[in-house]
Amino acid sequence: MPLSKKDTLPHSIDAEMSVLGAMMMDRTALDRGLEALSVDDFYLPAHKEIFKAIVDAYDKHRIIDPVMVKDILEKDGKLAQVGGEEYLIDLIQNVLSLAVFDRHVELIIEKSLNRKVINAVEEVAKNAMFEKLKGEELLDFAEQKILEIRERGIRRGFYSLSDMVHDMYTYLEKIRKEGRSVTGLSTGFKDLDDITTGLHPSDFIILASRPSMGKTSLALNIIRNVAVENKEPVAFFSIEMSKDQIVLRFMCMEARVSIAKARGARLNNNDMEKLMHASQKLENAPIFIDDTSGINLLELKAKARRIKREQGVKLIVIDYLQLINVPNQENRQQEVSLISRELKGLARELNIPVLALAQLSRAVVRREDKKPQLSDLRESGSLEQDADLVLMLHRPHKEERINDDAEDVKLIIAKQRNGPIGEIDLVFIKPYTRFGDAISEYDDMDPEEVDF
Repeated sequence: MPLSKKDTLPHSIDAEMSVLGAMMMDRTALDRGLEALSVDDFYLPAHKEIFKAIVDAYDKHRIIDPVMVKDILEKDGKLAQVGGEEYLIDLIQNVLSLAVFDRHVELIIEKSLNRKVINAVEEVAKNAMFEKLKGEELLDFAEQKILEIRERGIRRGFYSLSDMVHDMYTYLEKIRKEGRSVTGLSTGFKDLDDITTGLHPSDFIILASRPSMGKTSLALNIIRNVAVENKEPVAFFSIEMSKDQIVLRFMCMEARVSIAKARGARLNNNDMEKLMHASQKLENAPIFIDDTSGINLLELKAKARRIKREQGVKLIVIDYLQLINVPNQENRQQEVSLISRELKGLARELNIPVLALAQLSRAVVRREDKKPQLSDLRESGSLEQDADLVLMLHRPHKEERINDDAEDVKLIIAKQRNGPIGEIDLVFIKPYTRFGDAISEYDDMDPEEVDF
């Protein structure tokens, strides 16, 4: 059949004919084709219409063969447009072998992706040529276009359990021999590591509390422990605080110097020496900070993919979830649901843990014991549903011990998909916003270090 437009973009008419023909004569080919392909993957307009007719027949639970497809096209007034009944017969005759069906499907997808990239580049070039977008807007537009194409990819099918059991047994035997109790990333907090066995690849983790309870400080402590102690690279999206504020916190935390003294220019020689040593230690820490205010979801995902590819980060931390910008949603609940779903998908795609901070609703304040619950996650039940691990920070003595330098804190494991729930005790050293295991941190404290 002659092409309806100039034969310029990448395509394989033979592969498209072979796949459509096979889908009309073999149930296995039909299922595989519908799973892997969409109408936009076909180059020839006639093939798009034939694929639509096959999908229509499948949705209506009809037997799919050339006669049924012909009937649907005829009713839609599209039969002559695709070349008539003769062309449908040609498709059947063009099936070389069902054995190469999957290869032909991959070829169609490959050509489709090439066309999409060409079209995206042309659209970006047009915006650049006529200066419809400026600077960063143009870069964001270009990145989003490529990301949309990347997300299409080639869909994976099922995995056989029999193929995976041996690998899992080998892994379990390996960690047994090594005597490892922490099989994920160590948080640096012994009790938390004991109950969670660390932060695991593909896990979506939420750390939640009411404002000013210390969730950013706890997140920074975890980042510090992963990057400084374990030398594992971490990416930190700080949507609320600037990079300078974050760096100051890291330095004071590491040096055990009062952050209030640092801000108030009341540092003595001993403080400066501690900060110098802390700076030298932090200079070698693979921590990467992005402090874009009001970052949108697509931009965050794009940057996360890039930092994972370029720096091999093993953990992504986001402060905080409700500040991520999601345009074109009808209400806040839909926004948070989309953010939650996409962050869980990002963790799976990158195969690393994604830790997102979140605000709790005011229901906590109205409760007599002020103790947070899963139902307090603001705006959307999808947070509770999507998360693999939910941590909640509770400071029961915050108001009554406001002038104390050290405070006992409860970290509540409110949900853990693959382990127990419970509570662990931490200590919060307020002057330098440092968390630690309660006993060891108290033992290490020096009264001079926590003097405001």
